[in-house]
Amino acid sequence: MTYSIYFDETGYGGDVATITGYDNLCRWIDSLDEKAFPLLHELRENGIAHPITEIGDQLETALIDEPPKDQYVEKTASNILDIIDAHLDTDIVLVITDDVEAAESETDYWTEIDD
Repeated sequence: MTYSIYFDETGYGGDVATITGYDNLCRWIDSLDEKAFPLLHELRENGIAHPITEIGDQLETALIDEPPKDQYVEKTASNILDIIDAHLDTDIVLVITDDVEAAESETDYWTEIDD
């Protein structure tokens, strides 16, 4: 099973990592200062965050300031950045999901944003 990124406007963005790879990424995010990287922590906690430009900025900064010791975590982060870069012109909200609950959670979140 893999984790994938979805966007509010264009839908499926791409596969990010295996379950183990995403779990390792989450552990690295947990090691980061929450005040310095609030959107990464929001993404890690909720699987959803916005705006994607700021998520990308925080991820790039974290990779420079506190690089992961695991090369696969760096690869997963790079995958996320590549997918974000491809959607900067059209999307605002990013969802990372294992696809099991994607449809339900996306609908609930889009409703909250619109309210």
